[in-house]
Amino acid sequence: MIKIGAVIGAFNTILATLLTAAAGIYFVRLQGISTLYSALNTIKNEQPPLKELFKNFEGVIKDRNSKKISSEMTFIGIKETKILDIDNKDTFYKVKTKFVSEIVNCLKDDKGEVLEGNPEEIKLVTDVWVFEKDLKNSDPTWYLTELSSEEETKH
Repeated sequence: MIKIGAVIGAFNTILATLLTAAAGIYFVRLQGISTLYSALNTIKNEQPPLKELFKNFEGVIKDRNSKKISSEMTFIGIKETKILDIDNKDTFYKVKTKFVSEIVNCLKDDKGEVLEGNPEEIKLVTDVWVFEKDLKNSDPTWYLTELSSEEETKH
């Protein structure tokens, strides 16, 4: 990432990283936001989140399978991506981003009855994600440290 950044510039490198993260929105929406919050808590405690993240995803899937509940989610697309703020103190950077996407999401039982959501309704979802990185650190990873989300029905 550092070599790429030297060629295409810091802003384009950050933008590429953030657009890659936007793809992650799809997966977060698919399995539930609570798992992400749990992973964020693990990250804040400076523990590797992978085991925690896997355990939570696995728990959600097992619970839904035991109840014969299926999740149907259609990712329509990203309507907007925007960098809201870039804050830095020395070599420590904090980048606040906004992603606006359209999704259709519902949970159904084994008979196909809708338990939650509406399979005919497009939701406009706004996610605000904050990424942080110390540029002195040779690790190219930008850490997701804050997350907020809003949903509204598209008219």
